[in-house]
Amino acid sequence: MTCILLAQGDRIFGKDTLDRLDSAMRMYPSMGFRCRSLYYDNPRPYVVYRKRTL
Repeated sequence: MTCILLAQGDRIFGKDTLDRLDSAMRMYPSMGFRCRSLYYDNPRPYVVYRKRTL
């Protein structure tokens, strides 16, 4: 899932991925994404949430 989040007037790009997707887990940090807290109700415990300011 990808979404644009609004936080205190900043535009934040939100992205999530499964922790078992090794290439995604390496790619997102290299693109400037940082881990963040859950931003939608997801029952899967193995999802990693990331954000990046636009």
